[in-house]
Amino acid sequence: MEHRSTYDERYLEYFELFNERYFYDCHEVLEDLWLDTTEYSRKFYQGLIHLATAFQHLFRGNRAGSEQRFRSTLEYLRHYPHVFEGLNLESVRENIHYWLEQLRNSPPEMCVAYCDANVPRLSLSKR
Repeated sequence: MEHRSTYDERYLEYFELFNERYFYDCHEVLEDLWLDTTEYSRKFYQGLIHLATAFQHLFRGNRAGSEQRFRSTLEYLRHYPHVFEGLNLESVRENIHYWLEQLRNSPPEMCVAYCDANVPRLSLSKR
């Protein structure tokens, strides 16, 4: 990730932890930034927190929790443009829709299998 000094270190750490699949930890580090933010990006950070939580629930086999968090992530991110704070939100939204479809198309009594290959690798565009 280039231009490290233009982003808050907690935001950058979220990406590193997410891509290493430490979903609980990246949730925790971004929650700290979210609590410190009162501006327009506050709901954006909350959406990313919910995204990490959705994958944590999916990883643990909590179907209902995962689906709820994917839906709340979409709600938090819906007012942001396709790219915000260097993150391509359009690809994030597409991935969420992929997982919601997997959940919708599987029998309710079955857990949807967590597949790391279908979890996005988050990266920042250059500023």
